[in-house]
Amino acid sequence: MKNIRYSIKLLFKISPLLMLLLGLFTALSLGLSPLFSLIDKLIFDIIQQSYGDGLEWKKVLYIVLLYFCYNFFVFALFRIKDITVTYAQTIVSTSLQKRTISRIGKIDYDRFEENEFYNYITTVQREITGGNLLGIYINSITLISVIATTAFLSYLLFRLSAWAVLLSILCCVPGFLHQASFGRKNWEFNTSKIPLQRKIGYYFSLLSSIGAYRENRIYDTTPVYKEKYSGLFGEYYKELKSFNAKNCWKGVMMAIFHAVGTVSVITYAYYQAAQGNISLGDAVLFVGVCQSIYNNVQNAVYTFGSINEARHSVNNILHFLSTSDLNEKKMGAKNTKKIDDEGVEIELTDITYSYPGVDKNVLNGLNLRIKNGEKLAIVGENGSGKTTLAKIILGLYHPQKGTIKINGYDVKTVSNDFRYASACFQDYCTYSLSVRENVAFGNIINIRDDEDILNAIDMSRLERTSFDNDIDRQVTKVFDTNGVVLSGGQSQKLSLARAFMYKHGLMVLDEPSASLDVVTENEIFDTTLNLIQGRTSVVITHRLANVIHCDRIVYLDSGKICEEGTHNELMMKKGKYAELFSIQAEKYILDGNNGNGSVNIAQI
Repeated sequence: MKNIRYSIKLLFKISPLLMLLLGLFTALSLGLSPLFSLIDKLIFDIIQQSYGDGLEWKKVLYIVLLYFCYNFFVFALFRIKDITVTYAQTIVSTSLQKRTISRIGKIDYDRFEENEFYNYITTVQREITGGNLLGIYINSITLISVIATTAFLSYLLFRLSAWAVLLSILCCVPGFLHQASFGRKNWEFNTSKIPLQRKIGYYFSLLSSIGAYRENRIYDTTPVYKEKYSGLFGEYYKELKSFNAKNCWKGVMMAIFHAVGTVSVITYAYYQAAQGNISLGDAVLFVGVCQSIYNNVQNAVYTFGSINEARHSVNNILHFLSTSDLNEKKMGAKNTKKIDDEGVEIELTDITYSYPGVDKNVLNGLNLRIKNGEKLAIVGENGSGKTTLAKIILGLYHPQKGTIKINGYDVKTVSNDFRYASACFQDYCTYSLSVRENVAFGNIINIRDDEDILNAIDMSRLERTSFDNDIDRQVTKVFDTNGVVLSGGQSQKLSLARAFMYKHGLMVLDEPSASLDVVTENEIFDTTLNLIQGRTSVVITHRLANVIHCDRIVYLDSGKICEEGTHNELMMKKGKYAELFSIQAEKYILDGNNGNGSVNIAQI
């Protein structure tokens, strides 16, 4: 009941007038069944009184008019109700999506590394689109209206016989109990299958998405994906069929039991009419009332079941919107200062971090201080923790142990809108929006500053001709057939331009040149390091030639700093950095004669 009350309260916060109208139309549409039965009684009484004398045309017209008014009113009311429901569902879904988006924006990024949390968010999304929140309200009004209508119908039926009322109601009880139980079990079944449905959806996307189509054709992987998809779907369908089969036969038995009780009352009503104890109109009324009671109680049974299922189905969305136990970044009052030209200094102390469900630590008691204006390079082999460290520096991940201080303030105490960095990642985003928006998202307040946007583009070395010198040109053809299709290198430059839009604070470059050729990469790194001169920066790359001129190089191994210093200092140590640098250098040595027998060595 708590969920039902909270759901209705939330709906009235969204749109009180709309909810009142929807409740009124729902209640009126359910109050028509007694009216129809009373019209039938009136008509048959007129026919019986006029039997043998013939019907007068005025009475015939009266009968036709009654039916016309009734049917017109029913059609108009149900049509208005349907329109109201559609409109209400749109308003409610949009409002819930806005609230959810606002809430998601406050959740710590590393929560999304948890598989269970991702399932939770997926369930929340489904509950929003499923419309169960509004369904609870409509079904609650329906249930109340059905009970009130059934009470009135029972009063009419009581004129025939008290036992008829008792029989009509009692034969519904088993179905009522079954439906209540089924609603809870159905919710539990559907919730338990979300991980399986996610896998099915994933393989379907591999079989149908444009992104996977290319490799499917080249590697002929479609049959493999189809087999996996079919296997998972077969598993889900088998369990679904078994679940429904167990509940179906119970529902059939309840329906038979209910039908027997209804037929008994109808038979008794016609027997009383044949004996002359009641009029034909009364018999028709009682039959109609009995059938309406049957339909109403059936409606009540299924409505109650729907409410019972829906109140479970909205658990996650209600919990998500109301609870504070989501590891949200807390709003602090100690530091609301924005980063400006004074720069950024970062201090990490005893940082330990591991991913959810993984026992091994990615970072182990790491200590690091990044001075204001320093160009720091983080290098190491795959899996050493470079990107994880970058995300911790950016405040995306939160370590299990240790502290992070930005300009002397613990990040836990700064306000939620405190910004101190921009970044360009290897797994960059290219949005199906305009070039302007793709770049300006780096500093959204300057979205109308064409000069600022073009400067950022020039800094990234993205050729203006790639988008025909039109920053309002759409990127990708997803929503615009006239949109431009950028290459991988151009898209990465676009992402780098986005990072350049924010001119203050820390700059983090995590493999920002992975899609670029060596020449362009060297140019961009040289340009970037010059452009961010005096600005605190962190560079992560596998190509060590790009970090030679950094102020300091940190070499990570198994989540710890095993070496640090300048390029020359590390080469003198002849440790892991020097070894890895030498291996990469050898790959750039070109065997060949340039005319004088000398060997050409590419810049590394």
